[in-house]
Amino acid sequence: MVTSDEVQLTNVRKTARMSPLKTTEVQKQYGADLPYLKGKNLQAIFKSKIVSAPDYSPYEIDGKKLAQAAFRDFLAGKSDINTAIRLADEQINQMIASK
Repeated sequence: MVTSDEVQLTNVRKTARMSPLKTTEVQKQYGADLPYLKGKNLQAIFKSKIVSAPDYSPYEIDGKKLAQAAFRDFLAGKSDINTAIRLADEQINQMIASK
């Protein structure tokens, strides 16, 4: 079975992909069969904590559409990159001020 401890341990040793298993044995064996990881401090990977994703701005979706439209104009040769960025910035600020 793919989720068995044995398969997860083999996968961790040979591919250095993270495993959902939290056992110390899996962490100790991380990348053990990969020569380019020999002598590296791989245990440092497991010391950090995963942070929660930031809250999204209520303006993100509309702002992204405006920025993408300005970038498409740049790609089409309708404006240079500085003008596209300036126009997108102005439009996004107007959109925020109007809400």
